[in-house]
Amino acid sequence: MEIIKLVPKDWEKYKKIRLEALEKDSLAFGTSYEEALKKSDEEWETTLEKSDRYLFFAKFNDELVGMVAAYKEDGERLSHIAYIWGVYVREEFRGKGIGKKLMEMLFAELQKNNVAKASLNVNTVQSNAVKLYESLGFQTIGIAHKEMKIDGKYYDEYLMEKMF
Repeated sequence: MEIIKLVPKDWEKYKKIRLEALEKDSLAFGTSYEEALKKSDEEWETTLEKSDRYLFFAKFNDELVGMVAAYKEDGERLSHIAYIWGVYVREEFRGKGIGKKLMEMLFAELQKNNVAKASLNVNTVQSNAVKLYESLGFQTIGIAHKEMKIDGKYYDEYLMEKMF
């Protein structure tokens, strides 16, 4: 297993794993599978091109099995903050340290780019994800109530952050 970055021409690989994540683990993401299906090919490719985006992928036997993404804020006063999103590891590869390796690679890249704080939101029902983030030094700083509404049910999210 290796951690890689994709180039824009590999946007279809990114699209495949992102759609899989949204479909199979829908409670973990603020974007729905149906919303993502509406994105154009150009939008998928552009995500991999943006200089303020950091995307890393776990690759095993030529197949993407996990991903993590972050974006950095614009502007002088907020450019030290990165927001993590899109954390996903295929179910059959969970519990093998892949999520941790992805996050550590992301942290190294963020620190190289003068990020002092990483923030994320995580659905309170995603207990394994919460444990992972806590093990990596994230602290819960609050709860956003009714942050997501999925199939008519509301879900709270923990607001978490890590200082570098």
